[in-house]
Amino acid sequence: MEKGWVYFAEEYAGDLHLSFQKELSRQLWAKGVEGTGIKGFEKYGFQLIVGMDKLNLQFKDNLALATIEFITPTSFGFPIQIQWQSLQAARDIRQLHLQAVDSQAVAFQWGTCFPFKEVYRHIRPYRKVKKQKSGLDFDLSYYYHLLPDLTLELECHRELDRQIINAINAFGSAFRAAWSEKKPHLPIESISPLRKEEHYIITMDIGPENSIHLVREYLKQFSQHFKGTGIFNVNIR
Repeated sequence: MEKGWVYFAEEYAGDLHLSFQKELSRQLWAKGVEGTGIKGFEKYGFQLIVGMDKLNLQFKDNLALATIEFITPTSFGFPIQIQWQSLQAARDIRQLHLQAVDSQAVAFQWGTCFPFKEVYRHIRPYRKVKKQKSGLDFDLSYYYHLLPDLTLELECHRELDRQIINAINAFGSAFRAAWSEKKPHLPIESISPLRKEEHYIITMDIGPENSIHLVREYLKQFSQHFKGTGIFNVNIR
């Protein structure tokens, strides 16, 4: 839903009328696919930040333009432009954002130069490795992510039974303990228990000093322990 997907920072968006904020959120959400070119826009968890930096408001005739931040599911931010126009001739476009409005008074649009290619890299894997090449029991799909936090999504041919889930959780705890004992200067902050969403999810905070090498070692040992359990792909986000 559109509610809550836009954050309005007080510093540069504090003077935007609440009804103006509501229409901005509602209309840009409704026009997400059309305005960005991203099919399935509503399923990716995009966010907007308005007013964290200056809006750089520009006015031309009955059109207003502003710069805001577009946030990807991987927490990368891209500056983008949005625009709005008054639908009522008596309303001054320069003051519209300060006034009470509804859908009959203002129309919002995405800007014409949305960074589709840059954003698309953050919702599709940038690298895929087949199990025949890696030697693992499953394929790997790498997405852009911000270490030290990442998510492993386990795609399975079938539901995992409780015994396997418990074993996966025990494996995570044991791997963390063994790694920390072997490399006390490179501690793993956390490896979560497995949970079920659209896929099975494990979240990790590998610590500020570790790298993707740790994740590859985890997946290598994981594959050896859970060969033949029906896991066919792991997304690394």
